[in-house]
Amino acid sequence: MMRDEFDRLVTEGKQLFEKQQYETALLRFELALEKSFLLGSDKDAIVVNEYLGKIYDLTKKPDNAIQYYKNNLDLYQDMHDQKGAASCLNKIGQLFFAKGDFNAALNYHMKSIEICKELDDKEGEAIALKNIGMIHTKLGNHVLALRAHTASLDLKRKIGDRRGEALSLYYMGQSEADAGVFDKARDNFEKALEIFQNMGLKDDVKKVQRELEELDGMEDEYEEDMEIGEKIVKRADTKLTNKFRADDFIPRKK
Repeated sequence: MMRDEFDRLVTEGKQLFEKQQYETALLRFELALEKSFLLGSDKDAIVVNEYLGKIYDLTKKPDNAIQYYKNNLDLYQDMHDQKGAASCLNKIGQLFFAKGDFNAALNYHMKSIEICKELDDKEGEAIALKNIGMIHTKLGNHVLALRAHTASLDLKRKIGDRRGEALSLYYMGQSEADAGVFDKARDNFEKALEIFQNMGLKDDVKKVQRELEELDGMEDEYEEDMEIGEKIVKRADTKLTNKFRADDFIPRKK
C-alpha cells in the first residue's frame, strides 16, 4: 500500500514536472519524500531529492536546491556509491557557480575530480574539468581556464563524446577571445561549429555563430583601439619634440 502510494506520487510529480507545473510537482515530491522515509528506502529518497533539487534550481532558489543535492550526497556516501557522489558534487558545484560563489564551486568540482580519477570515470572527470574551466574564465584566469578546457577536451575525445568535444572547443574559444587571442579563438569556434553542423545541432550552431559575430566586433574594436593608441603615441612624441627643441638649450641673450 505504501509502495503504491509512493509510486503514484512520483509518477504524478514527474508528469507535472514535464508540464513545467513546478509548484504542484513540488507538493507531490515532498509527499513522496516522506513516504520514502517510511519505506526506509535510500534509493527512493535519492530519486525524489534529485527532482526537488531540479525544481528549486529551475525556480531560482539555489540554496534550497543545494540542500537537496547535499542530502543526496550524504545518501550516496552512506551507500558507498562513489560515482553517484562524484556526480552530485558536480551538481552542487554548478549551483554555487550560478550563485557566484566561485571558491565553493571550485572546491566541489575538485572533490569530484578526485573521485573520478580513482574510478577512472573519464566522463565525470571531463564534466568537472569543463566546469572548472568556466569558473576560471569568470575569474579572468584565462591560462588556467584553457588548461582545464584542454584537459576536458582530451578526455571527451578519448570517450568519443563528439558534442562534448565541440563544447570544449567552444569554451576554449571563449577563454581565448577574452584573453585577446583572437586567431586561436576563431579557430576553435570554427572547429566547434563544424562538429555541431555535422551533428545537426541547430541550437548549438546558432550559439557558436553568435560568438563568431561577437568576435568580429571584438577584433574591430581592438584594431580601432590600436589605431587610437598609435595616434596618441605620435602626438606625445610630437609634443615632446616641440617641448625639447634644440634651441631651448641655447642660452638666450639678455
